Amino acid sequence: MNKKNANCSPGKTKKGDSNKVSHNSQVGNQDVEGFQNSSLVDETKNVNQESLVQQEIVEARDKLEKQKQDNRKKELDLLMIKSIQNENLLANLTIGDSIDLTKMIDEKIKEIDAKIASLD
Repeated sequence: MNKKNANCSPGKTKKGDSNKVSHNSQVGNQDVEGFQNSSLVDETKNVNQESLVQQEIVEARDKLEKQKQDNRKKELDLLMIKSIQNENLLANLTIGDSIDLTKMIDEKIKEIDAKIASLD
């Protein structure tokens, strides 16, 4: 027992002590509610930040894939130019390179045919 309540009989409290307990429990409840609310706000912020990071990752992957395709097209353009200059170069192509080069040549022929048709 604390010294303030030393003169009181067991089970009895001084006048005003119940208000202190009530006030303290209200403050405690407010603290818990505040913590829960701030926890929800923090969780929402974290979810938002996580979704932004995921979106940036998707965009970076798309950009990387586009860059890979662009680089491959440039490689095939160079290969086509070099093969015109040196026919022996085609003999050393891998199957994958041969297929890709054939597709690119077919696309170029279609582009040329479309330009010719638009001139007529």
